[in-house]
Amino acid sequence: MLSQFYPPIVGGEETMVSGLSRTLAARGHDVAVVTLAVPDAPAFEIDEGVRVHRIESTSGRLHWLYAESRRRHVPPAPDPEAALAIRRIVRAERPDVVHGHNWLVRSFLPVRRATRAPLVVTLHDHGLVCATRRLTRDGSVCAGPAPARCIRCVRGHYGVVKGLPTLAANVVSSRLERATADMYLPISHDVAIRNGLDRGRVPFRVVPNFVPDALAGPPSPDDGPIVFAGDCVPEKGVDVLVEAHERLR
Repeated sequence: MLSQFYPPIVGGEETMVSGLSRTLAARGHDVAVVTLAVPDAPAFEIDEGVRVHRIESTSGRLHWLYAESRRRHVPPAPDPEAALAIRRIVRAERPDVVHGHNWLVRSFLPVRRATRAPLVVTLHDHGLVCATRRLTRDGSVCAGPAPARCIRCVRGHYGVVKGLPTLAANVVSSRLERATADMYLPISHDVAIRNGLDRGRVPFRVVPNFVPDALAGPPSPDDGPIVFAGDCVPEKGVDVLVEAHERLR
């Protein structure tokens, strides 16, 4: 698994990757996760049977670039220090499958030849075509990538210093990723279509976010509360939830 964040960093994507990894390990698979280092976590640990390798990144050392000190995201282009660490771990782990979950997969691309394992990428968002990953503009669904729209968005999202380099890096690295990936696993049909997978050469299969059975709990015959957990922003589909609720008897 390649995931830029992993517990103790907590979020939807991190919860999904950790749940999937732990469940695969419980079923007898050998699972290793490569993720970014955080100050309060060891460089290596075994988490419920999952070998967790936490690596440093060149971009992460530029602390002044980040609003959150614990969430120092990898860039949309290969990170030199992360790429070297991934090469070392891949050679040691000798994986049968490499499963990427976000832009950390870009740092795997330069070392692709270090393994014959197929590269599978879960698309959690619209990062293949959008440098902000959200593909929204002014609170509404974006019509799609275009120079004028993208430049304005990245400036507003990242600022001038980070915005334009992030946009340029994503345009170039997305093409390299599409040429390298063996299969995409978008979490929804919307993510698949808006990332242009239906027009590309790489096969894809829609696989929703993994949720462990133990977390979901047994079904109840009675009506229960409806709970939404996440940012109240358009790309999270809050409006869809509200519309669905209005249709209930």
